[in-house]
Amino acid sequence: MQEIDKIRSEIDQIHGDLATLFQRRLTLTKKIWEIKKNNQLSFFDQKRENDIIHRFDSSISDVDERMAVQNFFKSILSESKKYLEVKLK
Repeated sequence: MQEIDKIRSEIDQIHGDLATLFQRRLTLTKKIWEIKKNNQLSFFDQKRENDIIHRFDSSISDVDERMAVQNFFKSILSESKKYLEVKLK
């Protein structure tokens, strides 16, 4: 079971990295939304979202992995929007 513990420890480290990166992303996204608000620009950019969701498609040959990565980015975008809706009310 030491092998499982070692792998889980690595996964936990990845989770920590993801949390830190996501917090950084939220901060940067908030700055972009504030700039857009001040310049009366549209907040929503469907092309940009599609580009984010599909950016890694060509580098992921496994269809199931590709779908998982796409869903991961969809979740990131969705949670970012929820965060901004609360912060920018």
